[in-house]
Amino acid sequence: MGRRKKGKIEIAKTIAFYAVLALFIAFIISLFNSLSFLANFAIVAGVNVVIYGLLVAYHTVKDKRLQRSQVEYDNNMRLDMAAHHIERAREAEKAGDYLGARVSYMQYVSALKRTNNIEALEEAKKEYALFVRRDPIFNSMLPFFLDAVG
Repeated sequence: MGRRKKGKIEIAKTIAFYAVLALFIAFIISLFNSLSFLANFAIVAGVNVVIYGLLVAYHTVKDKRLQRSQVEYDNNMRLDMAAHHIERAREAEKAGDYLGARVSYMQYVSALKRTNNIEALEEAKKEYALFVRRDPIFNSMLPFFLDAVG
């Protein structure tokens, strides 16, 4: 079984726990050191602040990398969904299911809008426009729409 990824709150709690633990250890060490108590505690506390600041920065950068990889995964998933929807649309049109084909074409265009792939989106819009011209349901309703508008 794989390890579960820690969320931001869990990471912050872990870092805070270790920071408090390190400060407590610094406090104990400063009691038995030759430097004055406050000087030793300030030095160790300063080092801890730097170390934990670096840990927070590391986790922030790591989180941004994960977000970027998630965006790439989402784009690939949407491209797969778009391919699935266009296949369904073409099959539905061949079978005479124009309403199903219309829905699948709209889902196809919608999936490509979210991928930020401009060329594929323009091609999808053209294919959808060609479908609309072939759609007998739309063509039968077109005069009604034109009469209502004009």
